[in-house]
Amino acid sequence: MAEALNDDWWDGAEAPVAMDEAATEVQTQGKDKGKDKGKDKGKGKVTSKRTAASESVEDIEGNVDAATLAKRAKRKEMRKKRAAKFQAKQEELLDQVTANQATTVAYLQSFLKSSGFDLPLREDDVRHVDWDSGRTLDQLGNFALRALDTKKTMLESRKRRQHPRLIVVTFAAKRVVDLIPQLKPLSPKYPVAKCFGKHMKLDAQVDFLQKKEVQIAVGTPQRLCELFERECLSFRNKEVLLIEATTKNSKGRTIFEEVESKAALAQLIANHVAPDIQAAEPGMGGKIVCF
Repeated sequence: MAEALNDDWWDGAEAPVAMDEAATEVQTQGKDKGKDKGKDKGKGKVTSKRTAASESVEDIEGNVDAATLAKRAKRKEMRKKRAAKFQAKQEELLDQVTANQATTVAYLQSFLKSSGFDLPLREDDVRHVDWDSGRTLDQLGNFALRALDTKKTMLESRKRRQHPRLIVVTFAAKRVVDLIPQLKPLSPKYPVAKCFGKHMKLDAQVDFLQKKEVQIAVGTPQRLCELFERECLSFRNKEVLLIEATTKNSKGRTIFEEVESKAALAQLIANHVAPDIQAAEPGMGGKIVCF
C-alpha cells in the first residue's frame, strides 16, 4: 500500500509541475505578444499623432501666411522707406563733407564725437578743395595735386623726405589696390607704399618706409594707425591726409559708416593726425582733405 501511494504521489507531483511550466510558458508568450501588440499600437498612435501635428502645423502656417501677408508687405514697405530716408540723410551729410571748409570741419567733428573722441578740430587742420569735375576714381590723381596745393604735376623733393607727403586712407585693402594706379603717375620716381594688413606683415612695411623714399602711401585706417605708432608717418611737414569720403563699398557704406573702418578712422584722426598737425611749427602742419 505504501509503495502504491508513493508511486501515485510522485506521478501526481510531477504532472502538476509540468503543467505549471507549460502554463507559465504560455502566459509568458501571451505577455510578450501583448507587449509587441502594445508597441505596435503605440507606434501607430505616435505616428498618427505626428502626422496630425504636422498637418495641423501646416494648416496653421498656411492660415498665418494668408492672414498676415498684407501686414508683412506693409512692414517691408516701411523698411524700404526708412532705408531711403536714412540714405537721403547720409547723402546730405556727405554733401556737407565736401561743401566748404566750415561744413567739412563740422562733419568731422561730429564724426569724432559720435565715435567717443572729444578732440576739437580747428579750421586750419582741414583744407577744402573746390572741385567740380566729379569725385570718381579717374579724378583722384588730379584732385590729390590740388589737395597738396602744388603747381607741380609730379611729387619730388631735393632732399630725402622722412615720411610720405600724401597719405590716402580708404575702407578696405582691395580698394587700396584700386587706388594705387591712379596715384602712381604723381610719383613715377618713387614707389607707392601699400599700407594694409591683409597678406602684409607690419614689420615688413615699417622696414620699407624706413629704407625707401616714399612720396605717397595708401592704406586702411587700421594699418595706418599701427604705422603711426611705429613713427613711420607724420603730419608735421605739410603732409596731407586724403580721406576717400564719398566712395561707397558693396553694402552702400562709406568709410565713415563701414563697421570695420569707422572706429579705426576716428582713432587715426583723433590720436595721430590732428595732434601731429596741432603740434607742428606754424605753417608746417599737415592738412585733412575729403575726396
